[in-house]
Amino acid sequence: MHASLHGADTLSDGTTTLVLRSTFSKMTYPELMTMLNVTTAALGFQAPRYDFVYLPWAKLAFVNFEDPASCKAYFTVFRNVCNLGAEHPGISAVAEAFVQGLARNLAFFLAKCGWKAVSDPRAPCVFSGGVPVSLAEAIRSHVSQEVLLDEEQRARASRAAGRPTNPGLAEAGSREEPRPGQGGRGSGDSSGKGAKGRGRKGARGAQTDRGKGGKGTAGRSRGPEPERVVFQL
Repeated sequence: MHASLHGADTLSDGTTTLVLRSTFSKMTYPELMTMLNVTTAALGFQAPRYDFVYLPWAKLAFVNFEDPASCKAYFTVFRNVCNLGAEHPGISAVAEAFVQGLARNLAFFLAKCGWKAVSDPRAPCVFSGGVPVSLAEAIRSHVSQEVLLDEEQRARASRAAGRPTNPGLAEAGSREEPRPGQGGRGSGDSSGKGAKGRGRKGARGAQTDRGKGGKGTAGRSRGPEPERVVFQL
């Protein structure tokens, strides 16, 4: 894998998880989901190929895809957008993430933030065939005890090194600025207070917005549509 101004030029074999950065503007969940769904359509996929989307900070996102081929396809489009520069501020850099795979991303989040954070509005979004699924159920279905123990060890090493509590931040680079209204989570705080509303789109235009004070995956209040689309092909 070779690095460049806009992240990596290539991906290692077997890569399924990407880290996306925005230098010029802050991202929101509606904008991130719009970008992913526009890319899905541009690639000719009948349904989205992502199954894990996480926006721990306003300028940093993690996305896992169902298989390496799908990941590479999305990566190629993202790289082309990054090369367009500041006129397309949705993302400015893309590379493979330190934690790879749906199960390990789920386990790493759980190991670093705990079960209380699973119901936090800022928690990762999980999908199956583009359809939102419960984060708690996804963890129970995909995370084995062995994988969880591995990621707990990684999380302990991360905390010992003084890295941020949010999964993947230190591994992806420097600490990013929190989204407006979001306080950084300390190592002992996973209460999720102070979160702003956020939204996300599922497959085939399905909207699953998270409003302020929204609850879990099912029954969350619908938030406003994004005022701008920051991603263009």
